[in-house]
Amino acid sequence: MASEMEEVWNSIFNAGVNSATHRIMNYAFYTLFLTLITMFLATGFSMHVFVLLLLSISLCVAVNMFVGELNRMQDEKDYLKAKKQ
Repeated sequence: MASEMEEVWNSIFNAGVNSATHRIMNYAFYTLFLTLITMFLATGFSMHVFVLLLLSISLCVAVNMFVGELNRMQDEKDYLKAKKQ
């Protein structure tokens, strides 16, 4: 885990998102989901907590799609650069 944290810290100074940063971000989202599900059950199925849960799931999906597109664009850029040479 320490090496992942070092990788995340070093990624601050580099463009893009590396796999360790993406993995830790997903762990943070999973923890948020678990917390909101627990709150949803503890509050007697509160609609407000349910909406927060839906918003956090939507945010997670959107961020993961964005990171996927960044990775796809980088792969395409690398392919075109290699093809050019």
